[in-house]
Amino acid sequence: MTSESKGRAILARLSLVGIWLGMALLALMAGLVVLQVGARNFADLGLPWADELARFCSIGLVFVGIPALAGRQELVSVSILPDMLGGRGKTGLTLVSDLATLAFCILLLWGFAEFLPRAGKFLTPAMRLPNYFYYSLALLGSAFLALVTLYRLGSRALCRFPRRRRDRTHRMTALLLAIFIVLLICGAPIAVCLGLSSAIVIVTQGLPVSVLAQRSLNALDSSPLLAVPLFILAASLLNAIGVTTHLFDLVRMLFGRIRGAVAQVSIFVSLIFSGISGAALADIGALGAVQINQMTAQGYRKEFASGLTIAAATIGPIFPPSIPIIIYASVANVS
Repeated sequence: MTSESKGRAILARLSLVGIWLGMALLALMAGLVVLQVGARNFADLGLPWADELARFCSIGLVFVGIPALAGRQELVSVSILPDMLGGRGKTGLTLVSDLATLAFCILLLWGFAEFLPRAGKFLTPAMRLPNYFYYSLALLGSAFLALVTLYRLGSRALCRFPRRRRDRTHRMTALLLAIFIVLLICGAPIAVCLGLSSAIVIVTQGLPVSVLAQRSLNALDSSPLLAVPLFILAASLLNAIGVTTHLFDLVRMLFGRIRGAVAQVSIFVSLIFSGISGAALADIGALGAVQINQMTAQGYRKEFASGLTIAAATIGPIFPPSIPIIIYASVANVS
């Protein structure tokens, strides 16, 4: 076995470990939320330690899941331009994407190096643990993502690129948007596009780099955001056990006599499932195959069936409770 194939095998194993660790954190978080809801409703107990541990799992899920998906090259990105160029052009843009990811990891680790020595002096409110433990998975995940990116850059190497003070706010906004758009076009992961553009603005504006680590952790340390992965988990479980098929049969039994019944049923099913999944992509993934097959079997054109399924899935982010509404409520501090 060559050194390159050994490196790929090690990277694949590390990514698999990260995915299993993320699944374990998601399962633990779901169990803690169920425990907390049951304790509040049936025993009138708050269980603050359960809420705190669930938020710790949420932070770990994000910072462990991103490098694990990066190792398998499954992070969400806009790859229109790299795919259009192909060949050397795609290789060059991929190199830019990897360098951006590595720069973001370095800045994030730098921020942790300045933030954690101060944060580690304090204890968590409920479990009374040092913040070193609370933020350990975030630090581990950032280092893991840096190692994954270094491996990708090393593998690719084996096969270069006076300050004005007036209108500083507009200059900062323009710099933020320019970096974000350039990285997005180059096919960098969207998480890196958002993170690196913000990190560069923080550094160039003379702000302490510890703000990057502090804001990254505080943004995820939120009880309402626990609903986002749990929504996705609920939709995946319902799809895996076949509830979506039975749901489609139920709605067809109720509304199957009206004109255009199958198309109408598809819209009703998407409306019901949107209250469970909270996302358009989850609706399409769970219901798409069932709806399209049912409509084509009844004589509908495949183009119409696909278009109707996609259009009906947009109800997911609109119909509350949904993931975008939860994120908006968390950011804007509204109920």
